[in-house]
Amino acid sequence: MRKLLLLAALSMAGAAWPNLVINGSFEEGAFVPNGHNLMQLGAGSTAITGWTVVQSGLAWVSVPNAFGGTASAGIRCLDLTDYIDAPPYGGVSQSITTEAGVGYRVSFDLGTHSEYTSIAGIRVSAAGSSQIFTELSSAGQRWDTEVWTFVATNSMTTIELVGTQSAPAYIGLDNVIVERLGPMLNGHVDLTDFEGSPLGRLVVVDVSSGGASETRTARLDGAGSFTVALAVPPGTYTVGVKASHWLRKATPGVVLTQVGPNSVSATLPNGDVDDDNEVSIGDYSLFSIAFNANPGDPHWNPETDLNGDEGVDIGDFAILSANYGLVGD
Repeated sequence: MRKLLLLAALSMAGAAWPNLVINGSFEEGAFVPNGHNLMQLGAGSTAITGWTVVQSGLAWVSVPNAFGGTASAGIRCLDLTDYIDAPPYGGVSQSITTEAGVGYRVSFDLGTHSEYTSIAGIRVSAAGSSQIFTELSSAGQRWDTEVWTFVATNSMTTIELVGTQSAPAYIGLDNVIVERLGPMLNGHVDLTDFEGSPLGRLVVVDVSSGGASETRTARLDGAGSFTVALAVPPGTYTVGVKASHWLRKATPGVVLTQVGPNSVSATLPNGDVDDDNEVSIGDYSLFSIAFNANPGDPHWNPETDLNGDEGVDIGDFAILSANYGLVGD
């Protein structure tokens, strides 16, 4: 019996793609510290190995320093506000080798410090798309890891990270990683005995073979379809799909290639109220507590509304009884 949590985190084993950016933690370069143990760099500077400063100036910070800041990786990081408490803020860019049509994952650490700012924002851009990430300060220095994906359109792609928001004067940046993604997986799920729309419902998708495995969470569209960007290398995998109050279905022998199309379909039996991948007495117990409940009632449990009609009644009982004893893959 196999239990999958609905919000399962990424799990990797085996081969992984290398970091495509040079000096992602800003440790290397012609660092010449001032009295605060940081170095101010203007737009156009290439003092940080592999990177070009863009838009405005920034501070290249080393640890320890006069402001009490820390790095998330190594002993150096960036403050994209420099010594200026107003926009435009600085940023960095680097061009990397890519393959058109292939997906890439960008991760970076966004820093806040409660003594110098209440909020910090960074825009990451590549291949004609971008996204802004913001974080609120808590106590002292904090680093939050942000993750973004893009699809390359050329053989060379410029990655740019620029400060967008600070109140008043600190935007930390460190630990930039760009990894090539593996295949894109397109799937379709039949949520059996369900009258509602699948739009927005989450499914847990896991792929595994002898050398690599990965678990991702995907959101269904109105037709019950999903797409996930995987990090495992191309190969032959068993693909499992699990949805809340449905049993897991595994499809072996799925060949995943870089260019695709990579498709899988799964029909999921209903009735797994307690999400333990079987329909058993535990599901009946939760169903009994919620019987005759509607949304807003104290004993309402949406997982017991098996047919999605906004009520827990005899229709849901019939589904539970019909599937009693079934176990997911």
